[in-house]
Amino acid sequence: MEIRFEKVNCYFDKKERILNNVSFSVKKNTIVGFVGKSGSGKTCIFEVLSGLKNINSGKIMIGDIVINKKMLYDKDKLYNKIFFQTSDVVFSKRVVLDEIKYFIKLKGLDYDEDKILNFLNLLGLDVGFLDKEICSLSDGFIVLFKILLPLLSGADVLLYDD
Repeated sequence: MEIRFEKVNCYFDKKERILNNVSFSVKKNTIVGFVGKSGSGKTCIFEVLSGLKNINSGKIMIGDIVINKKMLYDKDKLYNKIFFQTSDVVFSKRVVLDEIKYFIKLKGLDYDEDKILNFLNLLGLDVGFLDKEICSLSDGFIVLFKILLPLLSGADVLLYDD
């Protein structure tokens, strides 16, 4: 799924411009990193891509979905195509498997144990990982858990912020 930004402008509180005529494209199966100072618009790009923030002008194409200021679009179409993972996700005392089941239910997906086990294997994790309390995981295992959920989502676009 190709992503295109065409002269996108986005303001914070209708005063401070965060994105100023931003244009770029990303081809399918491409990894892109955004580097910049705090407040330079990196998170804003992810927020408009995921439908959390509206743009003030310009146009964004996500596959066949067009996002612009004038056009109302079906955010549900974006819901399962894009997964936006922020750094400030707070996890409960649930075990990993319970959190996965909750996530799958929340996203309206079918529970597929084989899929879960395949992704665990891909990430170098054993089945015992599923029984661990999330709040007791090391930082490294938290990162792997935060990669596992988007993989399970089946989204076409995965966005990781910080």
